[in-house]
Amino acid sequence: MVPYAMNTNRDPDDPHGYRRLNQWLDGLSVRLAGLGLLEEAAAARRASQFFGGSPTEFLGESRIALRAIRAQQLPADLRSEVDQVIDDIDEGFRRVGER
Repeated sequence: MVPYAMNTNRDPDDPHGYRRLNQWLDGLSVRLAGLGLLEEAAAARRASQFFGGSPTEFLGESRIALRAIRAQQLPADLRSEVDQVIDDIDEGFRRVGER
């Protein structure tokens, strides 16, 4: 299970999942570095630095970084996680647009 999902398991202290996404990005950075994907690890760290600012900017930068990471050769389980998080972010943007 991906530790970030905007639609499920809402934490009252993190109702939109931003903190959870930030923590996941930090963990992703470590995992990528362990795979020798240092540029991608740095991209995940850069995206996480937008946490605490504008939610739209944080989600947008996260999505940009994750799409670049997804373009690399990743283990299947990691690729699946990245794809799920991108889908969650896209869904979040769609839901905001419906308001």
